[in-house]
Amino acid sequence: MEDRARLMGLFGILDRYVGKRFAGVYGLCLVGFVLLFLVVDGVSKIDDFVEGAALLPEGESVWPLVLKFYLNRIPALTVLFAPYLTLFAAIACLMTFTRHNELAAMLSSGRGLHRILLPVYLAALLITGVLVVAEDVVVPSSLRRLEAVERRVKGHRTAKGKSVPHLRDGVNTVVASRWFPDDMRLTEVSCLEYSDPGRLLPTGEFHARELLFRRHGGRTAWFPVGGEIRPIEKDETGRLHAAIDLPPDAPVFFQFTPTEIDVLVEDDTRSLRSSKIRELRRLYPDKFDELSMQLYARHTRPLANFVLLLLGLPFVARPGQRSIAAGLGVAFGCCAAYMAVDLFFQEMGARGELHPLVASWFAPAFFVAIGLARLDKVVT
Repeated sequence: MEDRARLMGLFGILDRYVGKRFAGVYGLCLVGFVLLFLVVDGVSKIDDFVEGAALLPEGESVWPLVLKFYLNRIPALTVLFAPYLTLFAAIACLMTFTRHNELAAMLSSGRGLHRILLPVYLAALLITGVLVVAEDVVVPSSLRRLEAVERRVKGHRTAKGKSVPHLRDGVNTVVASRWFPDDMRLTEVSCLEYSDPGRLLPTGEFHARELLFRRHGGRTAWFPVGGEIRPIEKDETGRLHAAIDLPPDAPVFFQFTPTEIDVLVEDDTRSLRSSKIRELRRLYPDKFDELSMQLYARHTRPLANFVLLLLGLPFVARPGQRSIAAGLGVAFGCCAAYMAVDLFFQEMGARGELHPLVASWFAPAFFVAIGLARLDKVVT
């Protein structure tokens, strides 16, 4: 009870009022931006939905798939818009307080502007933490579900397949001709020195016409079609063992998942956890800079949520500043400047022109410095 009373004393009626007002405006901004994007995107995909409905089994409606499609898009859209909306919501609240003379009354109570906005600062830090977790946990899983639904909604299959780089899983280096994501199928697969950690197969040259990722016999794994292994170890007489035909119902060891292959084919890591990106970075040194930028971005993107707040508030926290349109213009300008600088250095880092760590953190550090330098401009 004492802790609760102390907490209530620290965050009194005024703090709760400011916090509720900010939460309400922020929620409206976020919902509004997401809904607007979904409506525009839905209109652009009407043809895909119609084609998908025509290819569905008789009696099955396309609308449940459309609902799943957009429900799984919302997490990625939220983490995309949320960092920038914090500044819009904070400025809108501040301008509203000023226009209704509430800010003057708050200041006359003896509190400085920073103390009045303390609930907003704390909310921004909380949002930053939530976005960091969402980037690594919620978004990857939702994008994997989205990809599966999208293939059905669009109503087409990848007929030609996609070219595949060498697949290194830490034990074997596998070469494949094409990857068919709809069938989860690799074609013309070979490995010059295949090694099975379970010792179920001898070390040797592995070849298969196809390698299918499917569920069979109670387990989900890679199953060969037209596969064989030619042992490279000689027997006691100095002869090589004969080639072994691999049965199609017996799985072979291969650690890569279809999602990871999709990432390597599309160069998109959003559907992977950070641990998987680090593993890919270790296995593919030639992609180190690009993968590092995508990994670090999972922390710098949410951090923009708080950086922009420090950057934008000093521009509008001035006596007589009452125009909400002018305040939102400041917010838009700050967000545009931040995005331009961040994208420029992200590209420099991905190309190897700058170290990924420097490139990814330059924009947050630069704009935080500007924001802190301008804090003395805030009338308290």
